[in-house]
Amino acid sequence: MIEWWGTVLISIASAIVSGIITGLFTLYIERHKQKRQDLQRKKDELQKQYDTRPRLELKQFKDIEHGNVQSKSDCSCILLNFKVIKKENKRYFLYDERALDLNNLCCVEYDFINTGKTEIESICLVSTHPRTTSMIELEKREFLIKNKTICYEAWSNKRFIKPGETVSIKISYIKNKLVMSPFSASAAIYMEDINGHLWRQPLFCPTDEIENSSRANYKEFRDNRNVGLAIDCFKDQSLW
Repeated sequence: MIEWWGTVLISIASAIVSGIITGLFTLYIERHKQKRQDLQRKKDELQKQYDTRPRLELKQFKDIEHGNVQSKSDCSCILLNFKVIKKENKRYFLYDERALDLNNLCCVEYDFINTGKTEIESICLVSTHPRTTSMIELEKREFLIKNKTICYEAWSNKRFIKPGETVSIKISYIKNKLVMSPFSASAAIYMEDINGHLWRQPLFCPTDEIENSSRANYKEFRDNRNVGLAIDCFKDQSLW
């Protein structure tokens, strides 16, 4: 009698253990399958974002010989080199004060068209050479030059640029003192689309060369514009 009950209990226990193992294995398979599906959905979504991303293509370009400093633009800025001086443990940034007079300036003008499939909410130009070059909105140059400080960003006044619409950008320089690099872009155009995604296009100003748009991240965008972070780097060169 005892042996019979023992056999029954063993059978019941075996069935329970087998059921638990089967259930856990099925749960593992389902979770693994769900994880793969989630990863694929995320991958598909990222690909969709990329395929429909905003993109600026050049519609019209006026070079140094033909640009008009006095003309209106959605984004008017100036690229200026600076020298760093240290005084009483503070850093000051010296510019060529000829930049204060518009008569001393020349410029290039860009008319871009959004050939992508997503509306651009905002546009910001950023200097790509923070050790030597400021990117300044033209109307703010007097304040920054006289206060001997740096700036790395210039924002477009025009926002919400739909596919097929245009935006104009004007970049000024001191005459006979162009700021440019033969091997890299002097500026980067950051675009935030209406879905909150950030994109970047290097601009080889003062030429008409511009790269395709690619995904950017907000930390990179913040750091590249962060004056306080740059000043820390000037104090400790190893931070660059």
